[in-house]
Amino acid sequence: MKIQLIEQNRIKENEINDLEAKLNIAEEKKTNALNDLKNQATNKINSLNNELNRLKDEIKNQSLISELSLKNKINEAVTNLEKENSSLTNSIEKMR
Repeated sequence: MKIQLIEQNRIKENEINDLEAKLNIAEEKKTNALNDLKNQATNKINSLNNELNRLKDEIKNQSLISELSLKNKINEAVTNLEKENSSLTNSIEKMR
C-alpha cells in the first residue's frame, strides 16, 4: 500500500512537472507574440511618421513654389507697369 502511494505521488509529480513545462512554453509563446505585435506597431508608427514628414516637406515645398511664383508674377507686373509708364512719359514728352 505504501509503495502504491509513493508511485501515485511520483506520477502526480510528473504530471505537475509536465503541466509546468507546458505553462512555460505557453508563456514564452505569449511573450514572443506580444513582442511581435510591439515590433509591428513600432514599424507601423515609424512608417506613418515617415509619411507624415514626407507630406510636411511636400507642403513646405509647394508653399515655397507658390511664394516664388507669386513673386515672379509681381515682378512681371511691376516690369510691365514700368514699361507702360515709360511709354506714357515718352508720349507726353512728344506732345510738348
